[in-house]
Amino acid sequence: MTAPQPELAPSILLIDDDDVFRERLAKAFAKRGFEVHQAGTLEAALVLARAEVPELALVDMRLPGASGLDVVKALHELDPATN
Repeated sequence: MTAPQPELAPSILLIDDDDVFRERLAKAFAKRGFEVHQAGTLEAALVLARAEVPELALVDMRLPGASGLDVVKALHELDPATN
């Protein structure tokens, strides 16, 4: 994977309740030039997404008290262009 140009760096929201895994993934994406935001719950993800809608999202399908599909639906309601 080639790193995006800094002025074109897409934002990515990583949503996973496994803190260690999420941190490692965040570092890997950041090294490749992505603007990375992280959340461990549906609620935290929505707070971040409302502040700045991400272009991309990587979502754990099993979150505490919610399904990853709930997150995907909520993100698409904020901005249908989020992938």
